[in-house]
Amino acid sequence: MLARDRLNYIKEKLTKEGSILNRDMCLELDVSDETIRRDLAKLSKEMEICRVRGGAYLFDSKDIEVPAKVREALFVEEKEKIAVYCVDMISHGDTIALDSSTTALSIARRIKTEKKRVTIITNSINIVNELMEEPYLEVIALGGSLRKTTKSFIGEKAIENMQSFWVKKAFISCTTMSTTFGIADNNLMESKIRKTMIDQATTKYLIVDHTKFGDNDTYKICDLSDFDYIVIDEVNESMKSNGFLEQKAQVIQCKK
Repeated sequence: MLARDRLNYIKEKLTKEGSILNRDMCLELDVSDETIRRDLAKLSKEMEICRVRGGAYLFDSKDIEVPAKVREALFVEEKEKIAVYCVDMISHGDTIALDSSTTALSIARRIKTEKKRVTIITNSINIVNELMEEPYLEVIALGGSLRKTTKSFIGEKAIENMQSFWVKKAFISCTTMSTTFGIADNNLMESKIRKTMIDQATTKYLIVDHTKFGDNDTYKICDLSDFDYIVIDEVNESMKSNGFLEQKAQVIQCKK
C-alpha cells in the first residue's frame, strides 16, 4: 500500500471510530509501529488529533477525556499489577464499588479470574459487560446519563442511586493527582460519582499509575489523605520530593 493510501485509511478509521490503536493499525496495514507513529505525526498537521502512547484519537472540545478504547491499551502491565494487589484485599461476600477507569476494569477482570464471590456496584458499561455472564457475581449498574467517551453512566440519577448503597471497599481512579490539590477529574459529573463512591465506602482505595502525578485538573474529587490506601505502580523521585509518601494514606507500590 502506498504511503498516501495508508494515511487515507488511518484518517477514515479515525473519522469513523474516533480513535485508533497503533497495534491494530500495524496488523491491518502490515507495517511497523514506527511507521504508524510517523503517519500519525503527518496526520496531526491535517486534522485535530491527540496522540498518546499506543494510539490516537480525535480531539473533542466537549469531552477531553482519552477514549476508553485507547486508555485500555496504556500501561497494561502496571494496571494488572495494581489489580492483583487490590483483588487480594477483597474477600468473598464483600460489596465493592468500581468506577469507570480502565484500572477498575482490570480489577473486575481479576475478580472474574479468581472467581471472587462479591457484589459489584459500578457506573462502567465495560465492567458490566465483562462480568454479566458470571453466575457467582452480583453486578449492580448505577444507570443515569451515558457518557460515550468513557462508556460510563453519570448524572444526578447515578449519584442518587450510589447514595442508596454502602460498600465495604471502593476502588477509585482519577485523571490527575497532586499533594496540594488532591485528586481531580476533567469531567464534573464523573468527579461527583467518584466522590460519592468514596463517601459511601468503609475502606477507600486510590488506584493510579505514576504518570497522573503533578498536574491539576478542573474538578477536585477529594484529598489524597481521604484514602486509606494508594495503590500505584511506582513512586518516582519527583513524587517523593513533593511529599507523596507523607500522606495519611498507606502507599502500596506494585512495581515488581
